[in-house]
Amino acid sequence: MIKDTPIELRGVLYDTYGAQRQETLTFVRKLGSGGFGKVFLVHNKDGQHYAAKCFDSNSSSENWQVRECFMNLNLQTMGAKIMPFMHVFVVKDPALTCMIMP
Repeated sequence: MIKDTPIELRGVLYDTYGAQRQETLTFVRKLGSGGFGKVFLVHNKDGQHYAAKCFDSNSSSENWQVRECFMNLNLQTMGAKIMPFMHVFVVKDPALTCMIMP
C-alpha cells in the first residue's frame, strides 16, 4: 500500500468499455480509510482530480475486493445502477488496485 504522498505511480487504467491504457497518476494525499481500503486524492497529467479507493492487490484477504472492482465495472457497462466510478487502475509495484471516482 502507499506509504508516503505525493507519489507518482504508473499502471494500467481500465475503463467501463473494456479499453485499457498506460497511465501515470499522482497520489496527492490520503483522504481517509475504512474497512474497504484507503481513499486518496489523485490527479492525472492533465491536472484532473479524482478520488481513488485503493486495495492492496497482494493481500489474499483483499483479493475479493479486487475482483469486485472488475465485477462492478462490468455491471456498469451493462447499465446496472451501482456506485458510479470511472476506471480501475492497476499497479504492479506496489501491488495495488484502485477504483477511480469523479
